[in-house]
Amino acid sequence: MKKANDFAARVSGLPYDFFIDTNDKGDSLRYGDLLLPHEGTVNYLAWGPWHSDPNWDGEGATKKDRNNIERARYIGYGYYGEQVSNVFFPPDRFGDWKPFNSNGIVEKPWDDSAVRQAFPQFFGPSHRFDGKTDPDLIKAMQIGLDYCAWGNEFTPPDPSSDLYQNPQKFVHIFLPPSEQTFGMGVMFHRDTDGSLWYRSVPLTDLNRTKFNPDDAISLDPPECTGNPGDSAAFSLKVNWQEIKSLQEIAADYGFDFGFLIQVSHQVNGSPNAAAFTMDGMQSQDAGNGWAQIDYTDLSDASKTSSVSVHVQDVPSEVVAQIVPYVKDKESGYVLLWTDYYLYKQAKAKVAPNNIPKPPEQQITTGSGLHFQAISQRNAVTGQEIDPPREPDTAKWTDTVTATLTPLRVQSVVNVDESVDYGTTVAPPLPPGGGCEPAYTT
Repeated sequence: MKKANDFAARVSGLPYDFFIDTNDKGDSLRYGDLLLPHEGTVNYLAWGPWHSDPNWDGEGATKKDRNNIERARYIGYGYYGEQVSNVFFPPDRFGDWKPFNSNGIVEKPWDDSAVRQAFPQFFGPSHRFDGKTDPDLIKAMQIGLDYCAWGNEFTPPDPSSDLYQNPQKFVHIFLPPSEQTFGMGVMFHRDTDGSLWYRSVPLTDLNRTKFNPDDAISLDPPECTGNPGDSAAFSLKVNWQEIKSLQEIAADYGFDFGFLIQVSHQVNGSPNAAAFTMDGMQSQDAGNGWAQIDYTDLSDASKTSSVSVHVQDVPSEVVAQIVPYVKDKESGYVLLWTDYYLYKQAKAKVAPNNIPKPPEQQITTGSGLHFQAISQRNAVTGQEIDPPREPDTAKWTDTVTATLTPLRVQSVVNVDESVDYGTTVAPPLPPGGGCEPAYTT
């Protein structure tokens, strides 16, 4: 309990204990477990018993979650007697696997009068943990946003998004986390019609915030060359850390969590499945230009394989990637997370030896575009003028011919070279000047 109160004090900046024996409502502090398939996955500290909302669900009403476990809307009460929402209570509205972003999410909901009026049960007289930027608290909220996405059937937030980078702007916190217990928070969504909805956001225990995956995938060597039709071989290495807790949380929400190892040979931007074998398993053609092996055993792993492709008559690329996914146990729906922080990718080049270079350009150096007046008359008398005008000069009454002789080639760029845009590719502008006086000859 001391560590829990020490962290609460660190975040809030207040010197007294948060987790005390009884709250303002007179409820006793309770250490709870959310009764999940993996016992002890989510433990929490809250005051008073779990309970329903008679206004929304009926007196004593519960709902069954994906694991067929009866859930109440609230797990207990907060310090001031506010309701603490249950992150495993089936949502009132699902996200249909749309992107989970900050669009419509209310910023600083604790200061929003419409939110406080619509959901008075979520707010007390103080919001001591809201808007705080403690790095451990931020990380706990970021991981909690992933869990919130799963529970509400959204795709996880983009790690570069404002919602993920600055969750303290959007999440109202009832309970701070500790090393052994989850914290609890809530965020609010305002629809285009002005209606408000809430989403429960768990704040993962602080032990999980220390998880910093160094999952990696590599291809070696970084480049192979050969004649078209030759075989180009690469060593494929995969490493991932044990993420058993993440897999267990997914299972608690009713999902299978795993990794796909995928390899593709991309020629002219078109992907082609590149077969490989790993752990005695042969890859399968995923039908989208990728060969893949599905891993659900996510214990610590370091795996090595090899990939061979044929050299093409144009440069190509081998791409290998680790793709995390979740699979809905009920519907079988699979969601690939290529924008998730566990996603990793490696690339290697395949280059043909004999790309023919274009022949040297034999172009006579010229002087560009020039004009010559061939028929010239005095604008007043209409008489022919002799001698001829100087080149590149004329009057508006003259007949003019134009002659173009090509300029010197500055450089030749081959198919496997980059263009040097610093090279001059056009002649300089002609000298400035205007028309001669109208009646001079």
